[in-house]
Amino acid sequence: MYGEQVLIEPPHGPDPVLFGVRGDSPYHVLAMGNYLASMYNAIGWIIYLTNQGTEEHRSRNGEFIPYRNIDLMGIITNVAFNDKGHALITFDHNRKALAYRHLGISKELMNCIGCFAQVWGWY
Repeated sequence: MYGEQVLIEPPHGPDPVLFGVRGDSPYHVLAMGNYLASMYNAIGWIIYLTNQGTEEHRSRNGEFIPYRNIDLMGIITNVAFNDKGHALITFDHNRKALAYRHLGISKELMNCIGCFAQVWGWY
């Protein structure tokens, strides 16, 4: 549940998933999953326990663990663009980040050299 709401969202990709249900209570997720599965004649379903939406999956204190989310803070010292239009950002401590052009913020980053920034993403 998010507050007092159960969040249900359709899939965004070309896959056979009919729906996804998030919740704090497995009983609520199970009840809604059963309801929707019977309504749409689903042939099967599964419940996953995740830490999504909890912020527990974010690394802390500059820990950089491969294939984990990170929290990176620093001063932007350089912004360059690759041939696909993605922004390659360099921070003052020589850490690097990439901002995909699909985010719609790449060009604005040129005005951010010297700015303090915080980046969340995958390492």
